[in-house]
Amino acid sequence: MQSSEFRIDTFVPSRSSSSALLACCAFSFALSLTAHAECRALIISGDPGPDKNAAVRFNDWTQRWTALLTDTYGFKKERVRVLSTPAASPNDGATQENCVKALGALARESSAEDQVVLILIGHGYDTQKLSKLCLKGKDLSDIDAAKALAELRARQLICINTTAASSSWAKSLARAGRVIIVASGTEGLRSQTYFCEFMLRALKAGNITLLDAFNRAALDTIHWYQNQFISKDGTKVHGKEFQEIWKAMYPGQTMIAGGDQPQAANNNMADTAAWLGRRVLPEVAGLEDNGDGELSSVYEDGKEPAPLPSKAGDGEVARKIVLGKP
Repeated sequence: MQSSEFRIDTFVPSRSSSSALLACCAFSFALSLTAHAECRALIISGDPGPDKNAAVRFNDWTQRWTALLTDTYGFKKERVRVLSTPAASPNDGATQENCVKALGALARESSAEDQVVLILIGHGYDTQKLSKLCLKGKDLSDIDAAKALAELRARQLICINTTAASSSWAKSLARAGRVIIVASGTEGLRSQTYFCEFMLRALKAGNITLLDAFNRAALDTIHWYQNQFISKDGTKVHGKEFQEIWKAMYPGQTMIAGGDQPQAANNNMADTAAWLGRRVLPEVAGLEDNGDGELSSVYEDGKEPAPLPSKAGDGEVARKIVLGKP
């Protein structure tokens, strides 16, 4: 029988082939991370109390946030959880216990590559250096949320708190890589907020960075108030879109249609007729994303509102983040 010869050739990679192999491995690793990255969201809609208009408004905003995340930004429906008041089942009720459990689940289930989004809707207030979301029974504080999210593995957390008196959430949740957006960027802003409406509209087109959405929503909120003039006959509102929003926010109240286009604010104290009766500005949104816990607003660098990034650096992380793209 003729014996067979076996020859084993050893491949010795050249420098160029080694570089190509390493590049290929790196690309494959990055691809595997992207493929496994998830987008997770928790929407908490608090207790509207006896105000029927607030109940309608909070429900509308909750439904629109849910649709925006799933239909426009591609979140899987099973990865978007909603806790609301009222709720379809006890487990879906926006109680303090359910909220803490849901936040803890986000912390446990997320991986480092995931994008985690937390949306807070409702009435808010501050007390004893705590900022709280009003719920049925015990309320949810910024410290409650921070403790529940303490072990969060996802490096990318986006918290959008659309309630009044929400500035403390930035300090409690701040960490490198996180974006915290609040409707009330400074202490003492306790009036009902409408920033949520403008944030939803700013994100509506899809593929919008968080910074662009924040800047538009913050500036539009300011301009909305500046285009309302109160008199004994009702409220005159300039700008067709602002008129549409005003009617939705204040059903049953008298609105007088002003010009079709919004007006720039006239702050000349000598020109009394231009600003007399103009509505006071009760909310200015804030953004924190440099990890120092200090919010920046569109008023950060001067008397006239201007888009972020601020001199403090807030906005640099948000300008690179798009919802649904970990």
